[in-house]
Amino acid sequence: MRVWRICLRRFAFAAWTGEGAFRYGARWNSRGTRVVYTSETLALAVLEFFVHLSPDAAPKDLLACSAEMPDSLIAPVPAPALLPRADLAEYRRIGDSWLQAGLSLALRVRSVVVPGEFNLLINPAHSDFNQFRPLDPEPFAFDPRMFAARVPRVR
Repeated sequence: MRVWRICLRRFAFAAWTGEGAFRYGARWNSRGTRVVYTSETLALAVLEFFVHLSPDAAPKDLLACSAEMPDSLIAPVPAPALLPRADLAEYRRIGDSWLQAGLSLALRVRSVVVPGEFNLLINPAHSDFNQFRPLDPEPFAFDPRMFAARVPRVR
């Protein structure tokens, strides 16, 4: 399977280390736990990145990073994760437990951004990580219309 993620060029060296998730935590992991967030398609990776951006600024110097791995190393989505929205603590409990158990290189989980689509969590500490093959990153830029039509978020 091929997986995707969008990253800023300056962070490309760490695209597959789980460093960002380690430092800040995210939906499927607590801070201090390494995991790499990827998507099954480039389009979903773009949307997953896009939802975290300021509505008035398209970032420059983006890369579309992809990697390949055997399908046999992917665990199916856990049943509680099938819920469209669950408590953030529950998502983190599931992800942290999966990472600690080390039973698979990747875990397939439902996207919250696009229901019915899937992301894959990659465990960079897993013994099969040597079968995870990063490919050459490709330059990526958002279509400017994605920012021209956005309405600022109310906070």
